[in-house]
Amino acid sequence: MRQHSAEQDQDFSSVNRAAVVAALAPLLPVANLLFEREDLKPYECDGLSAYRELPLAVALAESEEQAAAVL
Repeated sequence: MRQHSAEQDQDFSSVNRAAVVAALAPLLPVANLLFEREDLKPYECDGLSAYRELPLAVALAESEEQAAAVL
């Protein structure tokens, strides 16, 4: 099993959250773009609960077209 190291992490501290949300907002219905801290908590980890990091935003695409636009 591979070990995770801090050196593998990317630093997103300089990313402007408001700019990310503004760029994603026209692509998704309002309810499908999460960016408030309390809405992001369920997405702070996957199956590896020992490693937690809040995402900048969560885009919940309803279609292949929305997913492609977000990516």
